[in-house]
Amino acid sequence: MKRATLIAVFGLLVASPTAVAAPPWSVSQNVSSTGFGIWGQPHVGVDADGRALATWVAVTNPVSDVKSGYSLRPRLAFRDPGAAEFRPEQDSPSFDGAPILYGSGRVLGLSLLDDPYSSEPARLDAISGTPPGGFSAKAIHTFTSEPMSDPALALHRNAVAAWAEETGYSYPAPAAVRASIRRPGRDFGRSRKLSRAGWVGGVVAGAGPGVVFVAWERNDRVEARVKPRGRPWGPVQRLGSATRDSITFAVAFSGRRAYLAWLDQDVLGEPADANPSIVRTAILPGGRTRFRVPRTVDRISRRVPREPGRIALAALRGHGALVAWTDWDGRSFRARAAVTGRRARFGRPISVSPPGEPAVLADVESIPAGRPNAGTVLAVWSSLDATGMFGERVRAAVRGATGRFRAGEDVSDVARAPQPDLPFFERLVPDLAFDRVSRRWIVVWAQPVSERAPPPFDGAPTTVLRSATRPG
Repeated sequence: MKRATLIAVFGLLVASPTAVAAPPWSVSQNVSSTGFGIWGQPHVGVDADGRALATWVAVTNPVSDVKSGYSLRPRLAFRDPGAAEFRPEQDSPSFDGAPILYGSGRVLGLSLLDDPYSSEPARLDAISGTPPGGFSAKAIHTFTSEPMSDPALALHRNAVAAWAEETGYSYPAPAAVRASIRRPGRDFGRSRKLSRAGWVGGVVAGAGPGVVFVAWERNDRVEARVKPRGRPWGPVQRLGSATRDSITFAVAFSGRRAYLAWLDQDVLGEPADANPSIVRTAILPGGRTRFRVPRTVDRISRRVPREPGRIALAALRGHGALVAWTDWDGRSFRARAAVTGRRARFGRPISVSPPGEPAVLADVESIPAGRPNAGTVLAVWSSLDATGMFGERVRAAVRGATGRFRAGEDVSDVARAPQPDLPFFERLVPDLAFDRVSRRWIVVWAQPVSERAPPPFDGAPTTVLRSATRPG
């Protein structure tokens, strides 16, 4: 089974003035500037020195050039420590997912090369480098059949890469989960098979002090394996049930304690809200090799919003955590969260976005331990338009080390564009990181800025990548 090729409709990027966001947010800045449209989820990260890196995907051909069609072109831009703006954008390796920044300007990411029109086998590469310098690619794994999931990557001294590979030719095709470890100063080692063959719907990796783990959905169940440093992989742990091929994972470490969360969405149910979506969490205590029994945090009877949403985790003080997701209050989508209490159990859901404001969660990020205001969390979401389907602006709210979220704040201006009924057209999809040096959060998002694209794609708004910051 080949990886799905997404066909997008997009516009040309046009020059746009910076937008005015309400204090305490900075005036938003254009990150992309070369006239390319933007597709999909942008990413942003910050290293230990305060250097920020934004990555996204651009299009190289005008949408009106029907004969030549279009091609996707990965791009990146970085911001120097203490600088207010990003440097001009440049070509980027083709990262699958968000690259990880670590140390002083070091970048590590994964690239899955799978051309359906080539006779060459698919290959998973590790991409490393130091922007604005060059990047190098080294093969981690050459597939003997087909990749069956997006690869996952985590890093804490040791890095772990994980993926699923097809093992048979029936339909649906069975697959097995594999993983490879990279130790400091070395390349990724030979991959290890972690699961039995089955229908694999998603894979996630986690890395923290003294341990790495991989979790996945296989045959309607969430499973995991844990590897302590210097020891072999432990046995498969069955963590709970899941709906096939409709699961979203999140991982966070709070000190030595690991949190795994998943949003189980029955996107194919008939009727659409016949089966609830379920938010579940499982905890791996520090120094242990087995997850605790998972617990259900929320059940949501609703359809899935078109604006892309996530489940997200943020570390809190005292080895605690906050989990956030998109809920349904009976009338509109809402961003909600839950916080750990005694024995690391998550409490009742609390509101993140204001009532009456349709919203889809994008991300949460906390101020890490050892910094002023440690444990303070920023949540970012897409505020939806009147149809409750597409993101119209980016909003955020802060929660102190204790208590509830404060009033919502405007991060972006309102998207000045019509709302196209295009099933693959993604809007806004903000991403978030915290700069430990300047003690500011940074958000990037895809901002529609014009009314129409040239023929024949009338109605698709043109888009620019923007960023804004807020003090922590």
